[in-house]
Amino acid sequence: ERVFLPTLERHFRLESSAIQPTVTRRGYFPQGGGHVEVAIQPLINNICLPPLNLVERGDVTHISIRSYYAGNISSSMARQMTDAAISELQKNQNLCSPKQQPTVEIVHETNAVGSG
Repeated sequence: ERVFLPTLERHFRLESSAIQPTVTRRGYFPQGGGHVEVAIQPLINNICLPPLNLVERGDVTHISIRSYYAGNISSSMARQMTDAAISELQKNQNLCSPKQQPTVEIVHETNAVGSG
Protein backbone atom coordinates (compact mmCIF):
# COMPACT_ATOMS: atom_id res chain seq x y z
CA GLU A 1 0.00 0.00 0.00
CA ARG A 2 2.65 2.48 1.00
CA VAL A 3 5.63 1.36 -1.08
CA PHE A 4 4.55 -1.00 -3.85
CA LEU A 5 1.56 1.03 -5.09
CA PRO A 6 3.35 4.42 -5.24
CA THR A 7 6.30 2.73 -7.01
CA LEU A 8 4.00 1.35 -9.71
CA GLU A 9 2.27 4.70 -10.09
CA ARG A 10 5.48 6.74 -10.31
CA HIS A 11 7.72 4.50 -12.40
CA PHE A 12 5.14 3.07 -14.76
CA ARG A 13 2.76 6.04 -14.82
CA LEU A 14 -0.14 3.81 -13.86
CA GLU A 15 -3.28 5.34 -12.41
CA SER A 16 -3.93 4.31 -8.82
CA SER A 17 -7.43 3.27 -9.86
CA ALA A 18 -5.85 0.67 -12.20
CA ILE A 19 -4.07 -1.08 -9.31
CA GLN A 20 -5.89 -2.86 -6.51
CA PRO A 21 -3.60 -4.37 -3.85
CA THR A 22 -5.25 -6.26 -1.01
CA VAL A 23 -3.52 -7.60 2.09
CA THR A 24 -5.69 -10.60 2.81
CA ARG A 25 -3.60 -11.84 5.74
CA ARG A 26 -0.49 -10.60 7.49
CA GLY A 27 2.15 -13.15 8.38
CA TYR A 28 4.07 -13.00 11.64
CA PHE A 29 7.32 -14.44 12.90
CA PRO A 30 8.11 -17.26 13.19
CA GLN A 31 5.41 -18.85 11.05
CA GLY A 32 4.93 -16.25 8.32
CA GLY A 33 2.03 -17.04 6.03
CA GLY A 34 1.09 -13.53 4.92
CA HIS A 35 -0.84 -13.14 1.68
CA VAL A 36 -1.17 -10.18 -0.69
CA GLU A 37 -3.22 -10.06 -3.88
CA VAL A 38 -2.64 -7.43 -6.57
CA ALA A 39 -4.96 -6.84 -9.50
CA ILE A 40 -3.72 -4.55 -12.29
CA GLN A 41 -5.88 -3.60 -15.25
CA PRO A 42 -4.43 -4.68 -18.60
CA LEU A 43 -2.36 -2.14 -20.49
CA ILE A 44 -3.81 -0.62 -23.65
CA ASN A 45 -2.52 -1.85 -27.05
CA ASN A 46 -0.31 -4.56 -25.53
CA ILE A 47 2.23 -2.01 -24.32
CA CYS A 48 4.97 -3.60 -22.21
CA LEU A 49 6.12 -2.09 -18.96
CA PRO A 50 9.73 -0.87 -18.97
CA PRO A 51 12.21 -2.53 -16.61
CA LEU A 52 12.35 -1.13 -13.10
CA ASN A 53 15.89 -0.28 -12.04
CA LEU A 54 16.16 1.14 -8.52
CA VAL A 55 19.87 1.69 -7.96
CA GLU A 56 19.95 5.23 -6.56
CA ARG A 57 18.48 6.14 -3.23
CA GLY A 58 16.68 9.45 -2.95
CA ASP A 59 16.34 11.69 0.07
CA VAL A 60 14.29 10.47 3.02
CA THR A 61 11.18 12.64 3.10
CA HIS A 62 9.16 10.88 5.79
CA ILE A 63 9.52 7.93 8.14
CA SER A 64 6.54 5.88 9.25
CA ILE A 65 6.77 2.99 11.68
CA ARG A 66 3.86 0.58 11.80
CA SER A 67 4.15 -2.23 14.33
CA TYR A 68 1.67 -5.09 14.20
CA TYR A 69 1.00 -7.60 16.95
CA ALA A 70 -1.34 -10.55 17.06
CA GLY A 71 -2.25 -13.70 18.94
CA ASN A 72 -1.09 -13.84 22.54
CA ILE A 73 1.55 -11.12 22.10
CA SER A 74 0.81 -7.94 24.06
CA SER A 75 0.87 -4.39 22.77
CA SER A 76 3.98 -3.80 24.93
CA MET A 77 5.92 -6.08 22.56
CA ALA A 78 4.82 -3.93 19.61
CA ARG A 79 5.90 -0.83 21.56
CA GLN A 80 9.33 -2.42 22.20
CA MET A 81 9.73 -3.11 18.48
CA THR A 82 8.78 0.49 17.72
CA ASP A 83 11.21 1.88 20.31
CA ALA A 84 14.01 -0.31 18.92
CA ALA A 85 13.32 0.95 15.39
CA ILE A 86 13.41 4.58 16.55
CA SER A 87 16.66 3.93 18.44
CA GLU A 88 18.29 2.48 15.32
CA LEU A 89 17.09 5.39 13.20
CA GLN A 90 18.46 7.91 15.68
CA LYS A 91 21.91 6.37 15.35
CA ASN A 92 21.88 7.69 11.79
CA GLN A 93 21.17 11.42 12.07
CA ASN A 94 20.73 11.66 8.30
CA LEU A 95 17.64 9.47 8.55
CA CYS A 96 16.04 10.60 11.77
CA SER A 97 16.85 14.14 12.81
CA PRO A 98 14.96 16.07 15.49
CA LYS A 99 13.21 17.89 12.63
CA GLN A 100 12.04 14.61 11.10
CA GLN A 101 10.57 12.38 13.76
CA PRO A 102 8.84 9.23 12.56
CA THR A 103 5.11 8.81 12.81
CA VAL A 104 4.24 5.69 14.79
CA GLU A 105 1.25 3.39 14.55
CA ILE A 106 0.70 0.24 16.63
CA VAL A 107 -1.92 -2.12 15.22
CA HIS A 108 -3.57 -5.16 16.79
CA GLU A 109 -4.17 -7.67 14.01
CA THR A 110 -6.98 -10.15 14.51
CA ASN A 111 -6.65 -12.03 11.18
CA ALA A 112 -3.10 -13.39 11.37
CA VAL A 113 -1.15 -16.61 11.13
CA GLY A 114 1.31 -17.33 13.93
CA SER A 115 1.49 -16.39 17.56
CA GLY A 116 2.98 -12.93 17.33
